[in-house]
Formats: sequence, structure tokens, C-alpha cells
Amino acid sequence: MRLKALNVSKSFVCPACGTALEGHVTLPFIIGILLWSFIEAIIKQAIDPKFGLLASLLGMGIGACIGFPLMLWLMARLGEINAAPHESDGGLTTSISKRTDNRTGHRLKTVPPLSAQEKLQIKFRKSVRRGYVKNIEMDPVVPDKITAVAEPDETYIARVDSTKGQHYWFSDRRLLCEHSEGGDELLRYESVIKAHWMFKDRHKKPVMSLQEVEAYKQFKLKHFDRIEVELQDRLVVLEGLDQAYWPVLHFFWWLTRRSVPATPQLDTSK
Repeated sequence: MRLKALNVSKSFVCPACGTALEGHVTLPFIIGILLWSFIEAIIKQAIDPKFGLLASLLGMGIGACIGFPLMLWLMARLGEINAAPHESDGGLTTSISKRTDNRTGHRLKTVPPLSAQEKLQIKFRKSVRRGYVKNIEMDPVVPDKITAVAEPDETYIARVDSTKGQHYWFSDRRLLCEHSEGGDELLRYESVIKAHWMFKDRHKKPVMSLQEVEAYKQFKLKHFDRIEVELQDRLVVLEGLDQAYWPVLHFFWWLTRRSVPATPQLDTSK
């Protein structure tokens, strides 16, 4: 008879090793814990009550030695262990693909990596929902200045309004800047190498005196919403991001930690 997985909505922590199984507790796990408790109770009843502490320790030890390995064996046999991390998407659904383990032949569930579009929707919506970011517009109406330079099948996720007067448009593949004369491409996500808060070399000079500490505080108050993004061929500066600097900076950091599939650039030579 095949044992089926039992899904619950909250975490379950293993009492033996302290491991938390987030959002996925299997029936073999529950069987192992119940067997552990059952053996412990039998041993407590079989030993003289005056040896209460010894009975408890002995029961826990024998129960763990039998129940815990059985639990792990059942879980491994059914291929129910899923160690792939995931991030709550606030309503955004991500398809789960299945693959087969070449060694055991068991089917394993794998969560595909997030795309740039999904990451933007998750990170920006979370910041807007918490209320401290007021200058991010999700799913905005795209003006003619931006649609004039749009690529085929390009999707615009969010607009960040700068205190300097510009508007930064985040699409599913690149970042554009809208100004009084039109819209320009600032960078493509696959070309991002590093992202720096405020300035690239702001940590090179150590703070040595109280005067310099106070000066650095004023420096941060003035430039806290500035980001420098290193590309393969140049440095892009984003200014006036206000409180949106935090989700924007984290998005660029996320880009540098993983590879984003390259999107074909529009050929304008023809």
C-alpha cells in the first residue's frame, strides 16, 4: 500500500534534531513521532516508578533510536523530502516541475527559479503593502514616451517616481528612464554586475573622528536614496529614489546573485 503525503499549512519542528519542515509534513514523519512516543510510554510503565527520571531518559532514547530512523527511511523511500527554498509571492503562482532522481528513480518536485518579472512583483508589492514606500506604482498606465521605445512583448511591471523629476520604469527585461524629452534605456538586467548603496567607494576612507562621524551622518541623509549600478561597460546612477531605494537595491543585489536569461535586443539597424 502506498503512503500518501499529508500537507499542513504551518511548520512542524522535529523534536530530535530541531529541523523545521516548512509547510510540508509527511505521513511517515507523523508515524515516526507516534511510534517514538508509544515506545517511550511502554518503557515508562514497565520500570519501577521510583526510577522516573531514568525511565523517561531510557524511553526517549529507545523511542528515538527506533522511531526516528524509521521516519527518515519512509520519507526517503517515498521521495517526500523537498529541500528547495521558496519565497511567498503574495498571490503570484509559480509552476512546480517534476524530475526523476537518477539514483533512486523517485520523482522529485523542484521549484523553478524566479524570473525578473516575478521577483519585481514580489519585492515591490511587498514594500507597497507595508506602507513605507509611497513612490512605487504597480501595473502603471504606460505613456506614449515609453511605448515608443518598447520592445516586442515587453511587459512593464512598475514605475518609481524620483524626487529629481524622472520616472524609472522597470520592465520584465530592462530599466528605462522617462524624462521631459522622452524615454531612454538605462540598463538590461543581464548586464548588471554589482550594485552599490549610495557610492561604489563610500567605504574606502574609514571614519576616524567625531567630526567625520557627524559629517558621514549628513552625507547619508543627503544621498541615502542614491544607487550606483555597475554594468559590463559603464556605471549607471539612480538618484532621488526616496524610500523605494530599498526594494530597488535588493532587486539589483538579487540580479547579481543569479544569472538572468538574456533577452534578445531589438535590431534597429534595418
